[in-house]
Amino acid sequence: MLGAFWPPEGDVIYYQIDNTLWARQLHSKTRKPLGDPFVVKQFAESDRPTFSVRCVTKDAVYFTLQEMRANLWIADPIQK
Repeated sequence: MLGAFWPPEGDVIYYQIDNTLWARQLHSKTRKPLGDPFVVKQFAESDRPTFSVRCVTKDAVYFTLQEMRANLWIADPIQK
């Protein structure tokens, strides 16, 4: 697990394992977990989501996504 994030006034905790963003509902008063964790978003193997403490609000999760793909172009040299 790469860290857990939640909004101060929210009832859901978010955390990342590998390329999957998970969430778990929390009791509004005790903050104890309710129910099972659920998948919010699963990313492709070539994408790397990165999260920070400031990215979670009461109604949304914001994150940056680094694309780990590149094109490789091979050209034959021009013969003179």
